[in-house]
Amino acid sequence: MKRILLLWGLILFSVSVYSQNATSLTKAVRKIHLELITTDNSDRAITDSKLVALNNLYYQSIKQGYQLGIEICGIDLMKQYNRKGAHQKIIEIGQQVIASAKTFRNSTTATEVHRMMGLAYSDLGFYAKALEEYHLSIDAISQVKTVDFRHYLRAIAYENITSYFEVTTQHLDSMEYYYRKSIEEAKLISDTSTRLPSNYKFNAILYPHKDLADYYLNICKPPQPQKAQREIEIALKMNEGSHGKVMISNKIAFLSTLCQCLFNQKAYEKTISYGRQGLDLESTAPSPYDRVKIYEMLAKSYLALNNQEGSSKYMNLYTDLKDSLQTSEKMQASAAVNQLLTSASKTHARTSRQIILWALGVLFCIILIVYIIWQTDSRSLHKKYAYLLQQLREEKHAGEQKKLAFDPTGAQITDASNLLQDDLPNDAISDINGREISELSSTDKAGNSGISDETLSRLQLKLEKFERSQKYLKPDINLAYLSHYLGTNPTYLTELLKVQRGTTYRNYINGLRIDYIKKKLYEDPIYREYKITHLAAECGFASRQVFISVFKKHTGMPPSFYINRLKSEKDLN
Repeated sequence: MKRILLLWGLILFSVSVYSQNATSLTKAVRKIHLELITTDNSDRAITDSKLVALNNLYYQSIKQGYQLGIEICGIDLMKQYNRKGAHQKIIEIGQQVIASAKTFRNSTTATEVHRMMGLAYSDLGFYAKALEEYHLSIDAISQVKTVDFRHYLRAIAYENITSYFEVTTQHLDSMEYYYRKSIEEAKLISDTSTRLPSNYKFNAILYPHKDLADYYLNICKPPQPQKAQREIEIALKMNEGSHGKVMISNKIAFLSTLCQCLFNQKAYEKTISYGRQGLDLESTAPSPYDRVKIYEMLAKSYLALNNQEGSSKYMNLYTDLKDSLQTSEKMQASAAVNQLLTSASKTHARTSRQIILWALGVLFCIILIVYIIWQTDSRSLHKKYAYLLQQLREEKHAGEQKKLAFDPTGAQITDASNLLQDDLPNDAISDINGREISELSSTDKAGNSGISDETLSRLQLKLEKFERSQKYLKPDINLAYLSHYLGTNPTYLTELLKVQRGTTYRNYINGLRIDYIKKKLYEDPIYREYKITHLAAECGFASRQVFISVFKKHTGMPPSFYINRLKSEKDLN
């Protein structure tokens, strides 16, 4: 009893500890997520210690199976790694999040994960894969419950998909189209939304204007500096009145693009001023790709101002960072290729396994169905055999009873029908046949298609004699022969068989033959040793296959089954 109580105590303690750990993890995930949102809404950047804490919470969520934690921390990590240019890590985490559940707890998870993976694949040069991820992201937006959040996610998805057209140089005008769509979608976000931070709408509008300026200057053929100037003025005006609304990552990107625009306008002093602002801001929130752009603009601006020292300084910084980024991209691209190959291999293996399991399942079902059918047929055959055997026994018994009927002198008593059928003299038969033919002819002349009872009775007697004569065993017997034998015509014989036997001529003859061979097999064991071909010939069939088919039709079983069962019977009496 004490052991049972101790065991229950340990179980309750374990459940309590697990519950406390789960609650603690849930609170920690919510806390760090809110802190990251707050950081995004300020000029501050996430600290390294905060990134480490986020990473730990992500893997704790995986370990404890906390699905919402996996989704929230996973997406937050992907965003942070995107700012650092760690594209391979983005793909790795994205695949983990996707594999974590068939159905996500958070309605924004699918679209966010695919969007971030699209950016990573694009930066690594896997453009087709990037476009696939972008489309998956856009399709998944319909799952998002909050209307304003749907507008926001579409806005950034449209802005992100332009990277595909830029790097592939296909349909470059599509970039302008999607930037405009992004701005239009962002403007649909409510200014009084309680589910979306206020600066999200602001940044979703600002960023595409900055991108349009970059597009008109560096991508559009030919360049359109006037349009670029108009877009940058809109962006500058928004930036000046932002009052902390611009996310730090967006502000750095905005300043790097602004430097390019000002340099193209030959405003070198302003380029240097905004470039230094960008570098100061980037030191708190590292963004190497924006930094390398600023280094380039500063080096060129100092060179244009004949400041060799400043130009040389930033050109060296630009060269070193550019080389470092290219090396990092190659390494990440190689890792991404291996990851894609591994993923494809796993998918292929999983698909192959599913096909094999499906095939085995189908095969099992087929075997089961065949077995059930076989069992059903087997039971049916055994029932038919038992019924047939009982009939044969009864017929044999009836025949034996007749043999026991003797007259006082020992002669067997013969019934009237036998006398008529077996012992009538030939001239009597001829007389009957003559009268019958005469009657049939007169009936035909009268136009009456019926058969008189007397005629039917006489034909019946002769038909029974034919059955005992075993002339039906002749292979060449036909309707004309039997009609002549009975002294009638084929029409009346057909009618007789239909009325008296309920069958056709062919079925009648075949039935007699099968009854004959059934009895022979039952009564004489030597027949059971004959081949099917010999048995077929014995009972008048010209073909082995026809015999098998007719036997099965009349008995419900193949002859081989009937013979084998007879062989296995110990007592057939």
